[in-house]
Amino acid sequence: MDPTKHNAAALHARVDKICNALIGHFANVAGAVKEDDPKTKEDPKENDYSSTAQKELTINEEIASFIRAGQDLSVLIRELQEVWLFGGLDTLIHEAHTDEAKAFRIATLMEELAKGTAKPKDVEKGMGKQAGFG
Repeated sequence: MDPTKHNAAALHARVDKICNALIGHFANVAGAVKEDDPKTKEDPKENDYSSTAQKELTINEEIASFIRAGQDLSVLIRELQEVWLFGGLDTLIHEAHTDEAKAFRIATLMEELAKGTAKPKDVEKGMGKQAGFG
């Protein structure tokens, strides 16, 4: 994945493009297999071999495009997993500050315990409420 496309707008645009492709190809397949059209019942030209072959070709093309769009979605999911795991996606900025505050509070409580200045009840309160575990 291109590092310049790691922002929310680019990811949303890519997801929207893939979703629109999936919906469009599905609608095209559904439209090609529609048999309740009154025009086809009255017109024998609509039921000959060439029109049937044309519909079959259209359906096969749209199904292939639908499968390709599904594969693009799978590739996007895989790329997002890799970016998330290897740190290229900054979605946890707010939570990172919270985690630092929790870690600092835990370190302070551990230091107080090591010095013997903290009581066990103080540690339980600090760990549960102030550190965000309760």
